[in-house]
Amino acid sequence: MSVITWIVIILILAYGLIHTSSYAIWNWRNNSKMGAIFIMLVSAAMIALPVYILIFRT
Repeated sequence: MSVITWIVIILILAYGLIHTSSYAIWNWRNNSKMGAIFIMLVSAAMIALPVYILIFRT
């Protein structure tokens, strides 16, 4: 896989992480603590699975 492809994938993941984290922070400030925690868990999975696939692909 080329370097440009890696950069594009990382940028897309970073945008998704920033957008999702800001929504989780908004939920936390509006007293929806469980919603914020769940959104952060989904965000962690959103980052972990593609990174795992990129690193350990066969």
